[in-house]
Amino acid sequence: MVLPLTYLKSGEKGRVVWIASDLLMRQRLADQGIAPGACLICVLKPTRHGMSAYRIKESVIALRRETVGEIFVEL
Repeated sequence: MVLPLTYLKSGEKGRVVWIASDLLMRQRLADQGIAPGACLICVLKPTRHGMSAYRIKESVIALRRETVGEIFVEL
């Protein structure tokens, strides 16, 4: 099932299938390891300020709520 990254709960894994952001944001995400085929784990759900955190390989990356909604993952 393919869903926006926002649907991942803490501790759940997903594999990136598609990124609906503009080219500049897709490149920025790719530079951080977030690209189609990448596996990630939700570490922290969005706080009231809209930030969430995801483990990608050996790193933990914080993303804004708007960006997370543009990343689609397969559970």
